[in-house]
Amino acid sequence: MRRSDLIILLITLVLFSCNRKGKDGVVKLENKDISELTEALNKISTDEITTFYTKASTNYSDSSRNVNFKTSIRAILDSIVNIDIKYSAIPLVNAVVTTDSLKVVNRRDKCRVLNSISALKEQFGIEFTLNDFEDLLLGKPINFTPDKTYYQLEDEQYYVVCTHSKKDIKKIAKDKDEAVVIRYFLSSELDQLLRVIIESTLDDAIIVIEYKGFERIGERLLPTGLTIDIKIGEKAPLFFEMDYSKTRVNEAEEIYFVIPEGYEDCSTE
Repeated sequence: MRRSDLIILLITLVLFSCNRKGKDGVVKLENKDISELTEALNKISTDEITTFYTKASTNYSDSSRNVNFKTSIRAILDSIVNIDIKYSAIPLVNAVVTTDSLKVVNRRDKCRVLNSISALKEQFGIEFTLNDFEDLLLGKPINFTPDKTYYQLEDEQYYVVCTHSKKDIKKIAKDKDEAVVIRYFLSSELDQLLRVIIESTLDDAIIVIEYKGFERIGERLLPTGLTIDIKIGEKAPLFFEMDYSKTRVNEAEEIYFVIPEGYEDCSTE
């Protein structure tokens, strides 16, 4: 190859690489068909996990509080999730979520909460099932159904799959219709769910879930942590941040939950 030909080849490669970058230097994504994106979500959604455990450093903040605590999470999928919260090694709260119930033991105030799973709506502003809660923890697409019609939305950084088309979203906003719109943000390799945004027009609620990173545990990619921003109507925003450690899956897990004798219903005041 002549030297002049080599120079032309190098210039061509440089120009091609520059043309793939946006205005801010971000590499543009390759065009993907919506079927390929929904198949990627389906693959993430159907990853076979039967049990899950992680120990999380957790931060919670709202208009009046900003607290840090340790959270141990154990899950037997499709059955139960156990959340145990400690502050400075002192047990504070032990809770279990099942397919139809939410039970909480408040060790500090020596009381209990016995409720249906619909009580999660008070925290998240949107109806949540046990499977939704599991998917949130595991980095899976919440409420994803493979045989449903999905739409791709334009974005420079992510592949975005949505339950509604851009036209539908505009119509919902204009007519103030009741709807739950979910956006799933996929990585460029289509193997990680990086963000989920859930909006409910009925409840005037929006939840933004961001995954902080992923690590390979065995053959699976699992989150290293997450953040959750919740805004419900005129209420003050809520914020959760969790950093996972000692995560394991598909190992035997024991759920320990006992309501001590003498514990009565917690005051709602």
